[in-house]
Amino acid sequence: MKRAAIKIKAEKYLKILCLKMPERCPGRKNNIKALLFFEKVLSSYGWKIKRQNFNCITWKENKVILKAGNTFFKARVSPYSKSCRVKAPLTVVSSLRELRNADLKGRIVLLKGEITAQQLMPKKFVFYNPDEHKEIYRLLVEKKPAAIITATSKNPETAGSAYPFPMIEDGDFNIPSVYMKDIYGKKLALFENSIISLSFKSERKKSKAWNVAGYKGGAGNKITVCAHIDTKDKTPGALDNGTGIVTLMLLAEMMKNYTGKNRLEILALNGEDFYAVPGQMKYLKVNNNKMDKIRFVINMDAAGMKGKKTAFSFYGMQGADAVKIRRVFSDAPGFVEGSQWPQGDHMVFASFGVPAVAITSENFTQLCSEITHTDKDKPSLVDYKKLVDIAETLKKMIEEM
Repeated sequence: MKRAAIKIKAEKYLKILCLKMPERCPGRKNNIKALLFFEKVLSSYGWKIKRQNFNCITWKENKVILKAGNTFFKARVSPYSKSCRVKAPLTVVSSLRELRNADLKGRIVLLKGEITAQQLMPKKFVFYNPDEHKEIYRLLVEKKPAAIITATSKNPETAGSAYPFPMIEDGDFNIPSVYMKDIYGKKLALFENSIISLSFKSERKKSKAWNVAGYKGGAGNKITVCAHIDTKDKTPGALDNGTGIVTLMLLAEMMKNYTGKNRLEILALNGEDFYAVPGQMKYLKVNNNKMDKIRFVINMDAAGMKGKKTAFSFYGMQGADAVKIRRVFSDAPGFVEGSQWPQGDHMVFASFGVPAVAITSENFTQLCSEITHTDKDKPSLVDYKKLVDIAETLKKMIEEM
């Protein structure tokens, strides 16, 4: 197929994902549609499909009513929070030290300032969970506030470009919570020790979803090429990570006749933007005691930004494979070796000693601070030629292994 036709196909794929299937949170209707779409494309090129099923929850919420004195404050329900209808005195906490000493039982606590600098890792998140985050959760559970309000600014490293960001995003945490902009938090703090009211309705529902893995090739060690298919709520998810999934589908077509000695795995992981990373955990369970059979993994996330080069970075990649991969990427048009970044599925593999390569746009940090996890993440930001370039470069690399 000519490159022009492949480029048109890439655009078609991305618009299907982002315009017909936005907000692809695991277990939701559009997430399931996207999984079936991905399966259909891979199956049409003769890939052997295996599903890796898991349980998850979906969630919906309505408007927050937050009132202090005669003033109503704008706030949003923290993702996966339980419902709330409470009137109680307000306590303000700005640091971990203050939290340790605070009496919160039956009160509404406003977390602001230093203590809200980072989004908390979910309670059961196994890959990275700082002691400070664990202590904050423990203290909140022990002190039993009636509800929590978090006033946040921006933290691109953990929460993308969202402003405000939800400090708490955890379906295993049961104290109701909302979040607001830091500037509103300063005004709300003036009502400390006053009775304020907070109410909203939300609902958690049990659901099911899966990863999609497609296979070709021999019985040798696996080469895994992956991207996450899910998104945050309220985003079309073009760069994060529709482009990664589109590139996988282009690669599946380009490699439809692959008969190499390595076992080639094209993998759509489902849950990178979900608090419990259920797809990643399921993959690890399915491959328990077999991670050492993966020769290396290539993970794509936020690739294909208009006007930006494609950046690759290595994680534990050494020896002859590293030399070959660096040469292939360096010889390809529009590629540059970039800085390492930990916010992706390549780290799941790297943490188990699997050599990994990450592919993204060279302005990854800017995308995290301005675009990802918002409604700005649209197909108009994408250069489809770059997706074709990435797929063709991956094909060449795999064929040389």
